[in-house]
Amino acid sequence: MERPAPSNRAVMFSAAAAAFLFWLVLWSAAAGIARGAPDEGVGRLILQAGEAEEDRVRLEILRQLRAMPELDPKLAADCDKMIAAVERWITSKQLPYFGSEVSRRVDYDFGIAPDSPFYPLTCIYRGRMLVWVTLESGGI
Repeated sequence: MERPAPSNRAVMFSAAAAAFLFWLVLWSAAAGIARGAPDEGVGRLILQAGEAEEDRVRLEILRQLRAMPELDPKLAADCDKMIAAVERWITSKQLPYFGSEVSRRVDYDFGIAPDSPFYPLTCIYRGRMLVWVTLESGGI
């Protein structure tokens, strides 16, 4: 079996590193959601949204959560931001809307604070964005 050319190795390493970070973030997200949820019903739905295997399912769960009358106003605002982010991910004809920001900052600002129980959900999309930019550009 031939070894990849040096430039290919760098791309492969970047992609592998990004994939590892993606799974690490997902694992951390699950732990963070379980710790940071403000109430059992809300926390359960946030956890379900994080565990959803499809974005459309995640979006539907977030919409159910947003419809809860007892949802704290700050959480409702974060839920609205997350719904908008997932809708954009699903419906955008082109994903590069985040490319320049991720390339420059190695991050994307969803406008959700790190102490929000919704923050781990942003990590799912941050991981995807990092992988996408790495694969498209050959590195960050």
